[in-house]
Amino acid sequence: MIAGAVLPVRGQDQPSPLSPTQAIGTYEGQPVSAIEVVGQPGIGMSQLEPLIRQKTWQPFSQQQVEASISALRKEGQFQDVQLQLRPEASGVRVRFVLQPALYFGVYEFPGAIRSFPYSRLLQISGYQGQEPYSALDLQQAEASLTKFFQRAGFFQAAVRVQLQPDPANRLVSVDFQTDLQRRAKIGEIMIDCVSPEETAKLQKSLRTVMARLRGALLKKGTLYTYKKLQTATTYLQRELSKDRHLMAQVKLVSANYHPETNLADVTFQVTPGPETNVSIAGAHLRSWTRNKLIPIYQEKTFNSELIDEGQRNLTSSFQSKGYFDVKVTAEVDRQPNAISLVYRIDQGPRHKVEKITVSGNQHLSDKDLLARAAVAKGSLFSHGKYSAQLLRQTVNSITNR
Repeated sequence: MIAGAVLPVRGQDQPSPLSPTQAIGTYEGQPVSAIEVVGQPGIGMSQLEPLIRQKTWQPFSQQQVEASISALRKEGQFQDVQLQLRPEASGVRVRFVLQPALYFGVYEFPGAIRSFPYSRLLQISGYQGQEPYSALDLQQAEASLTKFFQRAGFFQAAVRVQLQPDPANRLVSVDFQTDLQRRAKIGEIMIDCVSPEETAKLQKSLRTVMARLRGALLKKGTLYTYKKLQTATTYLQRELSKDRHLMAQVKLVSANYHPETNLADVTFQVTPGPETNVSIAGAHLRSWTRNKLIPIYQEKTFNSELIDEGQRNLTSSFQSKGYFDVKVTAEVDRQPNAISLVYRIDQGPRHKVEKITVSGNQHLSDKDLLARAAVAKGSLFSHGKYSAQLLRQTVNSITNR
């Protein structure tokens, strides 16, 4: 069963288009990105264009729009003509709504619903409930769906619009008849903007057991899916970060499909960025702990805010282990092709939280107030929990209790 979109109920008030005298002055002089006649599937711009004074890509003119509406009304084919304006990035979209108008009902996707969720197809099509029928909307929906299917590996997918008018209820439902055909397989894998040696190394990394475990296995003949390519992109960035290219950027820039072989050659563009060396002096941290505490590893960029955040994270981490007086400083050395960041850690003596008390309390017991405290008293096998961050959390917990 194919799910349906919410329908406007017969007799329910439809969204009222703007009248030409309503506040349309704000659009005066803006470029007109598109002009439509909407609401009646059998009538298009080609039939009525001689009557429309306002022209595409000319400045919006209230006078020209009103003259267009007047000419359409005098044509005598319609009960009324109303105006809708849609602001767009490229200008304003002018829509003349021919009454009585038909409104979009259900969108269905025969041929695609078994491969993709209905909600996702509806989103890609740009469906908006209670909108008047628009040939331009359907053209855009058809193009968006075709691009989506191709991006998913169905490079020969074809989409054809079929209308299901229901004049009695002033609705027109739409079937996007879809023939996905075969899903492509991966052909050649090309990596641009790095040396031949680095290209070979990165290509080989996509065929390893680790790549398979991470869902990034990519070799000739594997099924083409956008999710797999996204995962492979992330995996390549991770491989480059192992070689100290923490700010490397990897993008999938093209997929060249060959219908005779059903293979798609994919090209990744790599921007390695400067070699970035991050080290810790004065203390030892395991690599996974270091990567967690120093945000440069996650953000794949380098700036003073991330350096300071790493400094705070390291301070809090060592304080939580009993080094309450720890001092962390960051030293940066920038060269044209390399960046060095050293976090110098002076742990100081290790302490133990002996006692936690609350002063000035007259209404609740210390036990109740400290039940949700982030700091904790030490024990035989623990130094307790303390850091400036944990202390702030505890104060906020007590204050907002």
